[in-house]
Amino acid sequence: IPSGPLTYRNWIQGIAAGRTVVSRTGHNEFLNLKVNGTAGPGDEIQLTNAGSVSVTAQWSAVAKLSGTIELVKNGVVVGSLAANVTASSPATLSANIAFTNSGWLCARRMNNSEHALHTAAVFVTVNNAPARASVDDAQFYVQWMDNLLALTSPGGAWSSYFITNRAQAQARYTAARTVYQQIAREAAALAEKRL
Repeated sequence: IPSGPLTYRNWIQGIAAGRTVVSRTGHNEFLNLKVNGTAGPGDEIQLTNAGSVSVTAQWSAVAKLSGTIELVKNGVVVGSLAANVTASSPATLSANIAFTNSGWLCARRMNNSEHALHTAAVFVTVNNAPARASVDDAQFYVQWMDNLLALTSPGGAWSSYFITNRAQAQARYTAARTVYQQIAREAAALAEKRL
């Protein structure tokens, strides 16, 4: 909750807005991601042309911890800092990250090869274009929709849960599949254009 009291409604609205940080250690540590000084997880930065954004990820903890802070752009690590933190000494990774096309940024704290802490994304929109960062990511969701269609079809493992509303559910899955297929095509065309 960036401002205001912690109420159930504010908490739910914060989750819906993407203002989340997931931690494997509960409230024992936190990762504060800021883009261009004020934007945090769930926010969107608008760029009129290709350009850079300034990013800071501050890792704090209630006890001494060691790990690596990473900045992730469109699924690829673009900055990292091995650090130690204590209750009185946080660690900060700062970087300028270039965007030629729309995409997203997040931060995470790694412990050996495992995720310990992960922020939701800050979206960077370049010239009002949608983010089309990964063909593989879009294809993942196409396959996910295929799986949901198979599971909810007659004879599927979930078919007994969809006795009266199977057609509506499958229509939504089919519509989502079409959206992700289009995103995959657009991402592939953008990747081809970059070559």
